[in-house]
Amino acid sequence: MVNRRQLMFGAAAMGLTGSLAFRAYAQSAAAGEGTLTFGTLGLLAGLDPHVAASSVWRKTTTMIYDRLLGYDTTGKLQGELAESWEFSDPTTFVVKLKPGVTFHKGQRFSAADVVYTFSRIQDPAVGATLAKPLEGVEVESRDDATVVFKLPQPDVSFPSLLASEEVAIVSAEWMAGSPNVSVEANGTGPFMLESFDPKVQTVVKRNPDFYDGPAKLESIIFRSIADDSARINALKTGSVDLIDTVPWNQIDGLKNAPGLTVFSAPAAFMSLWCNVSRPVMADPRVRRAIAYAIDRNAVSTAAFFGYGAPLGGLPMPETSPFHNPESAEIFNYDPEKARALLKEAGAEGLEIEFLVSQAPAVYVVVGQIVAANLAAVGIKANIQLVDFPTVVERKNSGNYDLVIYGTNIRGPDPNLAYSYFFEPGTGFWANGAKFQDPKVSDLLARGRSELDSEKRKEVYKELELYLLEISPWIFITWRDDAMAYKSSLQGMAHLEGALNVVSVSISAPHLFWS
Repeated sequence: MVNRRQLMFGAAAMGLTGSLAFRAYAQSAAAGEGTLTFGTLGLLAGLDPHVAASSVWRKTTTMIYDRLLGYDTTGKLQGELAESWEFSDPTTFVVKLKPGVTFHKGQRFSAADVVYTFSRIQDPAVGATLAKPLEGVEVESRDDATVVFKLPQPDVSFPSLLASEEVAIVSAEWMAGSPNVSVEANGTGPFMLESFDPKVQTVVKRNPDFYDGPAKLESIIFRSIADDSARINALKTGSVDLIDTVPWNQIDGLKNAPGLTVFSAPAAFMSLWCNVSRPVMADPRVRRAIAYAIDRNAVSTAAFFGYGAPLGGLPMPETSPFHNPESAEIFNYDPEKARALLKEAGAEGLEIEFLVSQAPAVYVVVGQIVAANLAAVGIKANIQLVDFPTVVERKNSGNYDLVIYGTNIRGPDPNLAYSYFFEPGTGFWANGAKFQDPKVSDLLARGRSELDSEKRKEVYKELELYLLEISPWIFITWRDDAMAYKSSLQGMAHLEGALNVVSVSISAPHLFWS
């Protein structure tokens, strides 16, 4: 097991978690026909490339759509639809586009598609996940192959934003026909949508005209198998070729199973999200009391069986230049301090709704431990077990008091990570919770516009300590994530802490993350 505090920021280290995606292209157009069946935990309800929904949404849409930029296996930015890019001045970012790219339905890719894409993301009616970080950005085409982004203020993290999964490029011409992008898709990626059965199965097939050469894999079937035991049994019986989210109590057993290979890496963290718009969660003293009430060692041991570690502060790895030891382990297990904060807030005898996903089963385990910890300090947490799509819907609509969520740092720049999580107005969490905090907004703006790296570190240090003071999220534990696959699959590559495919049989970019 790898020390989570040494978790790397690059694409390689995030390959199992969804923050960064890999591209593993075919070595030749002719080699390696075949179909890969992937048993996924997540249920895919829709395909809109600009509205993040779940882990399986990321796995699927990033097969179909491209972004302007992406990451290589070391976490370095590389072009997807961009041939070159540069800041011509601190507020002007210029992108030259790759020539000869076409969409799956035949439209020629040009700067007009990029301009349209960002106008759609910025349209409030769409509800795009990254609408807020792109607020005020003007996008124009200089010519068919050149796009100019005019930023409202300097933003050194802007290239990383363009590498986010939620800024996939769509065809302006196709969108003019008002397609239902929740069930239809038309991208430039290495795979095309063949069929979509919401919450059941999605099939993508090889794009023969992919600009980097056809993928070796003929097709991929994403089959939703929410039940942990059923997912493992599907792999053992051969009805799927690989599975994600191997239950932590089964990792060691599967490692010893004949014909199977397991790969695990430190990947994500578990946290509690507070709906700060609800009266029971409005007082930061109550939220800090919850943070002190949790026995993180007990959670890590009982839920992750040696594949987790306590997280009592912000999830900024030690390998990051922005790691701040002062904000790494603020909340130790301290029930007495929790009771004192509740008394100070006048919140003794508090009762809350505690939203918990029933799959994977580890969420239930974590939820039960947290509820018991809270009961010990006088908070009655009424667990509401629902399926994960319901968790997402209620999280987005703000219909909860407290919810367990597993996620990961959103890339190599702290602005992208913290803006995605905490920027007031963003769709991932803040909108649903109606989170508004002028100091958070100010610090985020200062951090993204500061050009001096040492001064940037000081800004994010202040932001992290303030976030822990107000505790809109309560961090619990790091966790490894594991995938299991048939050992007969050829060329499954472990790339610096991630699992990817570069073989004759499998060549599936963006595949391995959750």
